[in-house]
Amino acid sequence: MTHYTFALSCFSDVDAAAVTRCLGDREHALADRWTLADETVADAVLVDIDSVWGHMAWIKAANAGKHAVAYSDNGAPREGGPLLVKPLTAAALAGVLQPLESAIGPRQPQPGPDAVTGHAPAPASASAAPAASNVPTPIHAPRTLGELLRSGSVDGPLQAREGDIDLVLDPARDAYHGEASLKALAPLLALPVQALQPLDAAALNAARAAQPMQPLARLRWFAAVCATPGALPPGIGADSELRLLRWPQIEREYPRHFRIATAMMKQPGTIAAIAAASGASESDVADFVRGYHALGHIFVAATTAPIERSLMRRVSPFSR
Repeated sequence: MTHYTFALSCFSDVDAAAVTRCLGDREHALADRWTLADETVADAVLVDIDSVWGHMAWIKAANAGKHAVAYSDNGAPREGGPLLVKPLTAAALAGVLQPLESAIGPRQPQPGPDAVTGHAPAPASASAAPAASNVPTPIHAPRTLGELLRSGSVDGPLQAREGDIDLVLDPARDAYHGEASLKALAPLLALPVQALQPLDAAALNAARAAQPMQPLARLRWFAAVCATPGALPPGIGADSELRLLRWPQIEREYPRHFRIATAMMKQPGTIAAIAAASGASESDVADFVRGYHALGHIFVAATTAPIERSLMRRVSPFSR
């Protein structure tokens, strides 16, 4: 089957997660023809032009010869071109990507989708970038709240409570309700999954009304940062050349991350090189990489293989 690739630029974590869900929509079967990839090798680039650097990123993509698609609720850029209107839906994404297939032209047919993941295997050619893996493969069932978050397998509303700290996971909205401070939630990450309480509709609606909504991806990021301080994620070594795919949402509780992100956006580098360029410690850089690796923001330049994990893994100790 012919396969095309597209990248995301300046997308928020919530909108990036929505794209992942749209690719999994079987009615439009986009994942049968389209795969997320790094911007350097993608056929098309979707750019949130409402973000701070969005319009510049859109111009850069267009000047690089990419099929640049503006993602906005304020209309197309003044230069014109395809527009994907917010809020994102699978139908709208299909309406933008499908016309691009004719504009891009034929591609080398790829093997059929894998029976488990539903995504085509990566091409064998060393010159072509392999398709990003959209499904994490945990080596064991999640044992704690932190592992559950990192696996992406939250498939129903859950409440975690420790003393006066309360947290409600709301995966239907890709959200959570709880303390605004991430570090205040750290004690909950070690709770065993058996201590988490499923919520009925009434309890969930009460939690929604009581506390503001925060992106679930933000909590996933925090769980990854706290998982193994100073250690790199599997598949990334001290000599790996790493690049940040897009500017992340920097948390105020981690001020050093701004300098690390700035260094990584300038050019790929090893952990040591990024630490030297940013003035942060290698341990801080490793924590940064581990957190954004969990959200699919990190590109391993040495292997041209995007490192990406799904926010929608459907394997859970609470699955019914």
